[in-house]
Amino acid sequence: MFALRRIAVQAVSRARPLVAPRALAVGVGARRPLAASFASSAGETIRLTMTDGDGDKFEIAMVPGQRLHEAALDAGVDLECACDGEAMCSTCHCIFTEDVFDLLPEASEEEEDMLDLALGLTETSRLACQVKYQKELDKCHITLPNEVQDFY
Repeated sequence: MFALRRIAVQAVSRARPLVAPRALAVGVGARRPLAASFASSAGETIRLTMTDGDGDKFEIAMVPGQRLHEAALDAGVDLECACDGEAMCSTCHCIFTEDVFDLLPEASEEEEDMLDLALGLTETSRLACQVKYQKELDKCHITLPNEVQDFY
């Protein structure tokens, strides 16, 4: 009896929360206002465009230290990123133009492994959670595939 209870307690303690930690910090479904997010480094803000699988376009602003998936979420893009930026899924798979893709640092082995699981993979695919701010992204266009696949 006690062994079963211990296993159940361990399973519950390892379970992932149903709400993403980011949502808990600012309230479920709430978004940080753009003005507050970028006020401290407005001179270093870069802007890019992202088109989702439905063809909707989003203007995204990024600041130093930010990753693409964070900036996309702040802009209201419906980008899941189920692993919360740990390169453990392919739900934030995005597609770059070839000229911008060539300017990005090489993907890690972990990212490459997750990209192998992504639906709609292209030669210029990356995980948004692994793309960090860099000035070369300014004014670039990024496309989200029609579908994503959760590693879990």
